[in-house]
Amino acid sequence: MTTKTKAFVDVILSLFIVFIAAALCQLSLPADGLADMLTTIVSMVVGSLFLAWRKHLTFPVLDAPLPSIVLAILIAFILNVPIFPVGVESLSSFYEYRIVGRIVFAILICLFIPICEEVYFRGFFLKTVSDHFGNSAGVFITLVVFILMHLGQEGIFVITISGIVYTWLAYRYKNILPAFLAHSTNNILWFISATWKA
Repeated sequence: MTTKTKAFVDVILSLFIVFIAAALCQLSLPADGLADMLTTIVSMVVGSLFLAWRKHLTFPVLDAPLPSIVLAILIAFILNVPIFPVGVESLSSFYEYRIVGRIVFAILICLFIPICEEVYFRGFFLKTVSDHFGNSAGVFITLVVFILMHLGQEGIFVITISGIVYTWLAYRYKNILPAFLAHSTNNILWFISATWKA
């Protein structure tokens, strides 16, 4: 089997494993916001572990140049300008939890989901596809898969723009830290805005 064929099979298998992990989580967890976040985290971790096990490397996590970090945080603020408002429906279950549940909810949405999604999508997935099929294919396929995995969520337009920005940051700096910082800052600002409005 050629290296390209192995990479193609591994990418397809990782997507299959991500969907299976997500389906199993959806079947075994109650239908609420916390369960949705746990589903995302579990499926991204399983997909990342599979690609790591298959000897695919990720972009580095540290060593990002300071301008990329500043740019990432600036972009997150721009993405939260209320031109494209995202509703608070995603937080409907947030207020049903007691204080500990609310803290866990906030930590998951502002820290763990960005880490897991960036490691999988802009780390392993983007690097694997780019290394074997070219940079244009890597960027395009990563964007398409990211968008497809977020279909059905409110604010899909903003999610699409965010996906483009996060992918560009990881590709431009060959590092996932700027993408993670933009994603995490974006989620923090959205969370503050959404809880403030509710």
